[in-house]
Amino acid sequence: MKNILKTIALVFVVSVLFTACKKDEKTTTKATTTKVVAHQEYQCPMKCEGEKTYKDKGTCPVCKMDLKKVAKKKQP
Repeated sequence: MKNILKTIALVFVVSVLFTACKKDEKTTTKATTTKVVAHQEYQCPMKCEGEKTYKDKGTCPVCKMDLKKVAKKKQP
């Protein structure tokens, strides 16, 4: 009987510890997700692939030139 009570107490303590850690983790992710970074697109200056854009800086896969930032279009 004592072993069963010890086991139940141990399971309870471990479950409380894990749920407490998850709550802390959620609060830190909320703080980081509130900082929204504007989405920037990049495009080849030679427009080798037409109007295709990329999310990250890099080089054009066709002509190997550095990708340039795309100017944002104004919404009507």
